[in-house]
Amino acid sequence: MARLPPLPDLSFADGPTPRAAAFGDVYFSALDGLAEAETVFLQGCGLPDAWAGRERFTVGELGFGTGLNVLALLRLWAAHRPSPLARLNILTVEGYLMPASAAAQAHARWPELSAWSEALCGVWPVRMAGLQRANLPELGVSLTFAVGEVTEALGSLEGAVDAWFLDGFSPAKNPQMWTPEVFAHLARLSAPGARLGTFTVAGAVRRGLTEAGFTVRKAQGFGHKRDRLVGVRAPPDTPESPPQTPLRAPLETPVAHPSQGRVAVVGAGIGGVLAALALQARGVAVTLIEADEPGSGASGNPLGLVMPRLDATDGPLSRLLVSAFVHAVRFYKDLPADLWETVEVAQLTTSDVEVRRAAKVLADPPLDADWLGALPGEAGLCHRNGLILKPAEVVRHLAERFVSGGGKLLKAEVTDLRRAGDRWRVAELEADAVVLAAGAATARLDQAQVLPLVGRLGQVDWHADTGPPLARTSGSYVLRAGGIMLYGATFGPDPGGPPCPTPEASAENRASLAALAADLAEGLPAGTHARAGVRATLPDRLPLVGPMPDASGAVIPGLWVLGGFGARGLAWAPLLAELLADLMTGDPPSVPEAARKLISPLRFAARKPPKLPE
Repeated sequence: MARLPPLPDLSFADGPTPRAAAFGDVYFSALDGLAEAETVFLQGCGLPDAWAGRERFTVGELGFGTGLNVLALLRLWAAHRPSPLARLNILTVEGYLMPASAAAQAHARWPELSAWSEALCGVWPVRMAGLQRANLPELGVSLTFAVGEVTEALGSLEGAVDAWFLDGFSPAKNPQMWTPEVFAHLARLSAPGARLGTFTVAGAVRRGLTEAGFTVRKAQGFGHKRDRLVGVRAPPDTPESPPQTPLRAPLETPVAHPSQGRVAVVGAGIGGVLAALALQARGVAVTLIEADEPGSGASGNPLGLVMPRLDATDGPLSRLLVSAFVHAVRFYKDLPADLWETVEVAQLTTSDVEVRRAAKVLADPPLDADWLGALPGEAGLCHRNGLILKPAEVVRHLAERFVSGGGKLLKAEVTDLRRAGDRWRVAELEADAVVLAAGAATARLDQAQVLPLVGRLGQVDWHADTGPPLARTSGSYVLRAGGIMLYGATFGPDPGGPPCPTPEASAENRASLAALAADLAEGLPAGTHARAGVRATLPDRLPLVGPMPDASGAVIPGLWVLGGFGARGLAWAPLLAELLADLMTGDPPSVPEAARKLISPLRFAARKPPKLPE
């Protein structure tokens, strides 16, 4: 099976109402799709009354389609949000993702939705299999898109859904959306008392939902349809809700919601500031602790590259790598335009093994041609949405955003952590939970000794260069943007002490540049600049995100870790900071469990580290 999800065969032959040729069905009523969505789904699930007084509310949807149901939901949420801190989580499944341009064409029928259409199309998911996360922070809305075959997509989701919009095509034309396996996933994902609404009253659907523990009944239909279906998930252990066998056990130990307490984030590099912002967006009081200035460590280089690491096969790791890259690109592009620059990254292959791997990736790509292609004239891959960032400035900007949002920035060196009752003492602060995001310095704390974190010293060199943007990589890399050309980086043992650039490392970087791009290495000026930093790495070269274990593998209450990014912190940090905040606050996770196992800190305490591809 191809990794790229199929595109829908769309037709607008009937005017503004799109039709899916493969299913011989329309996406919404030609009479008035918006009124249909409001009747069948919003009213069918008792909204907005169902979320009154709630801090969190989760809506699940089968059949994202044009996004019209989500637009109606967003408009209703904006008008009836329970409080300024209330959050709405939307989990939506789609097997045939249409382009945002086609969705906008469908939305144009309702000018009153133009602002919501612009917002949703601005975070429209990319054509790739798996989970994607997008946020509308001004509304307190989180969207998790699960793109792929319905049972696989539902199997990747977790959470407690309060309301379901069941909007697949007709059961007669799209039966795979209405199977016992689908209904079992709905039951697994439903909170007690979860409501549902759907347009269909087919007997197989009513029976399937009833067998899964939902109580359903007919209600007056919309337009020419006589009936529609509404339902409720009975609480567990009642006659109406037979016990369900869990489809999986949770990986993380449940934690208390920290919204009433304070979280301390140790380390103000890219991971720490993003973790602080993600928690702050969820209403958590956060103090960010840094011994120096934000971005003064490994995140402080003048230029940095955001590009993917791609595997030739499909699986949890390969999907996680692609998701992290796509999420990072979309996150950074929302920052001020002077902090980033889009660039086509030329990833060269230098061995037969790399050539074969690149050919496999291109034969079954994880992203479409807008993102990935062959390298013209050379053996390798062309990443068409790479980014060159100014990491030091990005981190400072994000730290300022955190402080302006009410966060506290404490300048202090953290040398130890102490547990006092159910709270932590860190520097001069007492906190209900602590996030360790201090890079290699995390390894110096007693509680982190169970983790095989190793510091690796890296140096980059640069000089003034006003040429056009450029990114070229093959082990080492060279970047040109913002008036400089930067190249490197070394990756050697950490000798300890403050990291300092050396002439030997500069010579190594010059030699790497000559091998990578001989034309750029000619006539290098004598007056170059250099910077060294220590990056935290792990034996499997994968990061850490989740609760901290002790030596026995048990979770240490209230202690979390985010790091181990190695040389890919800019690409990993945005998605994994989002995931950390999900896990700490009980929001639906933005990364599936199979992938979380690969990056969980528990992997080192509970079992031998997995052998993973390069």
